[in-house]
Amino acid sequence: MVEGRVIVLVSLLAMLTGCVSGISDSDCVEGDLIDVVFSMPSYCTTKSSISANVDKIIDYKIFAYRKSKLEKVVYASGEEPSVTMKLVRRGKYDFYALANVGDVDLPSTTSAAASWRYQINAVSELNSGIPMAWSKQAYTVPSSGRVSLNVSFDRLVAELSFSLDPGVLSGLSVTSVRLRQSAASVAAFSTDGSRAEPPAQSAASAVLDGDFASASDLAVLNSGGAITLYSLENCQGVLLSDNTDPMLKVPDNIGNSDLCTYLEIVCNCTDASVLDGKVTYRLFPGEDSVTDFTLRRNRKYSLQLYLTPDGLDEVSWRVTNESAFRSGLGTWSIVAGLHDADEMYIGESLKSEITLDDRLVDFLGDKLLNCSVILSDGQTNSSAVTIGDLYESSGHLYCDLKGESPLSAQGCNLFLCDPDGRVVTNLSNESIEDVRVNVPVLAPSTLTLSPSLNGVTKSFNVYVRD
Repeated sequence: MVEGRVIVLVSLLAMLTGCVSGISDSDCVEGDLIDVVFSMPSYCTTKSSISANVDKIIDYKIFAYRKSKLEKVVYASGEEPSVTMKLVRRGKYDFYALANVGDVDLPSTTSAAASWRYQINAVSELNSGIPMAWSKQAYTVPSSGRVSLNVSFDRLVAELSFSLDPGVLSGLSVTSVRLRQSAASVAAFSTDGSRAEPPAQSAASAVLDGDFASASDLAVLNSGGAITLYSLENCQGVLLSDNTDPMLKVPDNIGNSDLCTYLEIVCNCTDASVLDGKVTYRLFPGEDSVTDFTLRRNRKYSLQLYLTPDGLDEVSWRVTNESAFRSGLGTWSIVAGLHDADEMYIGESLKSEITLDDRLVDFLGDKLLNCSVILSDGQTNSSAVTIGDLYESSGHLYCDLKGESPLSAQGCNLFLCDPDGRVVTNLSNESIEDVRVNVPVLAPSTLTLSPSLNGVTKSFNVYVRD
């Protein structure tokens, strides 16, 4: 994991500050105070639909608590390179600091401040800056000398780097990528991971639709690149401790699935695809792909989705397949036999060559020879012809047809089906009439002939009758 921090150098120097208005403190005497200077860096990085510079400090506010009560506050714009706060010498303080959340107020007691949550109502609110936080407890201010304190702001968001490998599913175009059920609030100063949870006394939601891919992001993604999305920390933890199968990392198997952040990817099938329609993929990110549902602050997660034909058949929350094969992805023709298919006699055999679109061959892969061919009128399968298994010879694909009853092929077509019997595509008829074998009318018998077709010897049976 890659973790980043924004380092703020805090030097204890002589400058002017004062007590928080309305807070009395008998120890706030000029001679007992020492000045603290906060120096702020700035960076420039812009990614995803969130237009904020992810490292830039736009504004910041620092809170100092002593004796469990709020004593000092300083707020400044990020354009100010430094601010000052006076602290009591030898005083023991708890510090809380926020950046890019505006001029918010923390509670007046340390215990309440420690559990304070930063709330958003829409992901667009992060455009004003990535929220950051830092805290340090039980710090004793030295009585003299120059003292420096390094303050490390942690971003309250997790960073997700996402890419997609279409594999043999070429022709899919990603049209949308979005984080769903992103945390709507975060315990800014949590030390063991904040998680999405319904507000105790508020109409605000626990989760909301999160960051999404911009138009430029989609262009990068469809060109094979990676994009970056951001989500407020949501540490739901290990919810499937015994699971070893990524396919089982789905809402039905966890109790609080409505609080877990997930990624939704929508793909449309272009004209270059053997499919027509759209496919939606969903996945839960986390510390691993099977058990954990954590998105930790200031941490980067890398996700890559590998698309496979088998994945389209997954009956699961993870995949919603609203696509179907395009028609016209193959043809068939009689390459050896006495008659056309619609003139077959009972018991007559023909040899048919099946020609498929190269994209479909790649899509089916090793499953191709386990596919089958059926004769159908589109509603019921015909038993007038027995169609043998597909087989390959010299780089060509064939199947044998045998007449079982007088056949009229009008209204019937051949269809290629996958190993589960589902229709993949219709096969248009391109019979080659000039390869028929002409034989005299003989008494019922069986002849075996081996004519040469395009230099390749084809063996088949010819059945003749009076």
